[in-house]
Amino acid sequence: KRVLNAQAVIESARTGFKEMARSGGAAPASEAQLTKCFDDPFKKAAATASLVKTGIAQAVGVREEALV
Repeated sequence: KRVLNAQAVIESARTGFKEMARSGGAAPASEAQLTKCFDDPFKKAAATASLVKTGIAQAVGVREEALV
């Protein structure tokens, strides 16, 4: 659940670049700079969260099988 929450926060921040840029005054230039700086790391963080979620699900599955 925490991984999913973190993934949602990361994705929300990444998709909020336009709104953040508008608050800075020069929207197109600000959006481009925010995207340049943060989009790739945020995409990687979201992908990592997805991998963690999958790993946890697999571990839980193995544990449940072992208990049977």
